[in-house]
Amino acid sequence: MGSDPSITVDTGEAERVLAALSKLPRAVRRQVGDAVRQSAQDVAREARAILRSGRAKGEPSAPGHAPARQSGVLARSIRVRRSRRDGLAYSVASEFYGRFLEIGAERGAKGGRLDPRPFLTLARDRRAETARARIGAAIRAAFAEVGVA
Repeated sequence: MGSDPSITVDTGEAERVLAALSKLPRAVRRQVGDAVRQSAQDVAREARAILRSGRAKGEPSAPGHAPARQSGVLARSIRVRRSRRDGLAYSVASEFYGRFLEIGAERGAKGGRLDPRPFLTLARDRRAETARARIGAAIRAAFAEVGVA
């Protein structure tokens, strides 16, 4: 059982906010998009820091703890990508094998299981409150700028 490495928002609420934001002038939407991008970049920086502060090379990490550092490829692979054309959503992604470390995996023919070694979820959780505050402030400012309550 792995954890979902995404921040979950009530879809109805998110759709209402995105619909309202889509009616705002482009410059105002850009302000909100910038807050979302900055928050995603914070999560990416935190994930890299978690990976770089992990156990020394050659020492495996315990299940439930961030992966041990081997070559640094995983930390360097963490990227922020825009996931909506309007710039109001971004994703934080890592090297292909990062998802298996994050949520765990069955080992197939060899049997056994790779238990989760979360790093993105941990980074998301550590930065969630700052992201909520930043994005909330940007949305309130955007709505106030155009006179929407």
